[in-house]
Amino acid sequence: MKNKLGGILRNSSGEVPRIVLIIMIIVVLLMFIIHGVVKSVSLKNEWESFKKNGLPAQATVTDISSHQMPRGGKEYTFYLNYTDSDGNEHDVYTQNIGGVQAKVGIKLDIFYDKDDPEEFMADPSAAIASLREDTVIFSVLGVLVTAAVIFIGRRRNTY
Repeated sequence: MKNKLGGILRNSSGEVPRIVLIIMIIVVLLMFIIHGVVKSVSLKNEWESFKKNGLPAQATVTDISSHQMPRGGKEYTFYLNYTDSDGNEHDVYTQNIGGVQAKVGIKLDIFYDKDDPEEFMADPSAAIASLREDTVIFSVLGVLVTAAVIFIGRRRNTY
């Protein structure tokens, strides 16, 4: 049984028209761009909420552990220690410290939840900047791929 959608997308010579490929590429790249923008805005809003409702503290990175991910790459866990405004020490951990190049002993400015001091957040500015860079990279990549497909299509005159 033939795939009806595949048959619809193919021209009389059995090829997928270039315009369909362009649209598919643009849609995929737009999904990456939208994901980056939404994640960036969400992270910024969460940070603003922590700054508004939380209390500032300075945390020290006390340990860093890593483990290999099943699909490659490493996942890091950062162990931090900070003292709250009541003088109580807290040993906490996170897998995100805002994109900072962490080493044991560095100090981070954090905000913590005054009602639940185990809930905290480091300044995510570096992570947000990284998301914005990814969005720009995907935008440029989308323009270049689209231009290449159009250029090749016009050269072959099979657009």
